[in-house]
Amino acid sequence: VWVAAHQHATGPGRIVVILSGPMAAAELLSHIAAHDTLQSFFETSVDLGEGSGVVYCELPALFTHSVLLTVRYPLPFALEAAPADGVVKVTEPGNGLQLGDVLRACSTPELRYDSRGQRVCYGVGLHGQLPDPEQAARAENSWMDIFRRARSELGGFRQTRPTKVLFLTDGRPHQQVTDALVANTLDRGVESIVMLFERPVAAPSVVTAIPNATFA
Repeated sequence: VWVAAHQHATGPGRIVVILSGPMAAAELLSHIAAHDTLQSFFETSVDLGEGSGVVYCELPALFTHSVLLTVRYPLPFALEAAPADGVVKVTEPGNGLQLGDVLRACSTPELRYDSRGQRVCYGVGLHGQLPDPEQAARAENSWMDIFRRARSELGGFRQTRPTKVLFLTDGRPHQQVTDALVANTLDRGVESIVMLFERPVAAPSVVTAIPNATFA
């Protein structure tokens, strides 16, 4: 199954990114309450999956009261979002997402197409940490890893899974966000994508911890 990426112009200055495909259940990995205004940031860990490790990071909260949702979508998946007020917001609710949810980060192959430069290159993103034995093995085989990446750039994605990173959308041009999203395709060996959304809430009292669950 191929994921078809489309950009539809829906009005002046507005581009909606749609990754088309049958909708699948999205796993709710975590639901984190924002701190109060004296310490307004999220501390989170993100498992990139598929052998790319875990990213530990802090994200400044965009709202006085909000929650951070971390979800994993099996490919293919569909997302409709558009730039608004300097961020990327969900424009069509569904599959666990609500209108106005702000995309804060997503997993993406480190090696991906850059529309601005019109070339495939290593893009920005936070690398995951691997358990010590895996870290040692990766360091020992660093040259082999470079060789595999070079093969991937030439079309060898079916032979090895690409290394994934966590792409932070803050301050990034919309086209760069789009590139990071559409780089997640089954033909490149990517089976799922992890996305972080910030959702404003009415008051801190409504925010509670939610165990791992699956959206209906």
